[in-house]
Amino acid sequence: MRLQHWLIFPVLLVARVSWCVQSILFPLSGKASMKEGGLELATLALHYAWLLSASLTLLTPVKVRT
Repeated sequence: MRLQHWLIFPVLLVARVSWCVQSILFPLSGKASMKEGGLELATLALHYAWLLSASLTLLTPVKVRT
């Protein structure tokens, strides 16, 4: 319990990565119908494309001095 504040961020990172991997693997596993699986993969691709574009435009990697 003493180190809980140091461990929360690595645990949340691992949980987020696991959630992302599972959300991609589920439609590919064949448990969902082809129509639902294709729709889910398309919306996941749209979500990650939007997330990447928003992070690249809003969070510049190098601060430019003017």
